Amino acid sequence: MRGFTLIEIIIVIGLSVILVGSFSVLGNQAIINQEFERAKEIIKSELFHAQAKSISGVDDSNWGVAFMNNQIISFRGSSYAGRNITYDNVINFSNTVSISGANEIVFNRIDGGIISPITLTISAGAQTSNISINTHGAISLQ
Repeated sequence: MRGFTLIEIIIVIGLSVILVGSFSVLGNQAIINQEFERAKEIIKSELFHAQAKSISGVDDSNWGVAFMNNQIISFRGSSYAGRNITYDNVINFSNTVSISGANEIVFNRIDGGIISPITLTISAGAQTSNISINTHGAISLQ
């Protein structure tokens, strides 16, 4: 009757630990990549949506987007501080995503422009991407 020796069992367990560790690192990176891509698309979408509401005069008001820790808030009003909170739309992100460059962006009524050009930097892990908005309101993802 042939069985496994202690050395064979230790080798199999060691290889299993190495494989599980490798897959967990790769899986973690895939989750960070997915959250990064999700954040870019949602931020771009919310900016376009706020701009469209401003241009079309929804509720005869300016619309904007504010950036907080791990979340963005689209709002109605000429500033985040002076907004009407009943219109807030809050979207949360994981703490792996960070957004820098501006605390809030408010689009002008009628033309959808902004006062001065803004570049937002979105980062997660080693990945970084920029969203730029010029004074005419053109939004571009770089």
